[in-house]
Amino acid sequence: MSENHNDLVKGLIDKFDENGFEVICANYGEFKEPEEIQGVKPDVIAWDSENELYHLASVIEPEELTDEKTNRRVETLSNLMMSNGKSTRTRIPFYLGIPKQKSNQIEKFLDKNNAEQTNIFPLEV
Repeated sequence: MSENHNDLVKGLIDKFDENGFEVICANYGEFKEPEEIQGVKPDVIAWDSENELYHLASVIEPEELTDEKTNRRVETLSNLMMSNGKSTRTRIPFYLGIPKQKSNQIEKFLDKNNAEQTNIFPLEV
């Protein structure tokens, strides 16, 4: 994993911490590595105990925007729903960690791939 990728993952962890979510696992430092979910891995998984809702995040670097694996990862992780608790049948929020000043590229990617879900949130980190 590149140093830039690690910095972006750390940025996602910090955003989740700021929002009061518990980071359960992450591709960073001493955190436990996230497990595969339907064949793809997020970079960060956090828990919102107040709403009983998971939050998933993946770093997307500009050069990955044309990669079919990236499209599959976004499609898979953005279509997940909670199956129990207060948030049953709620789509799990999915965050795309992107380098600063690259949000226009991620918006184009989402438009091109018909990712219209209201639970996808680009985050500049």
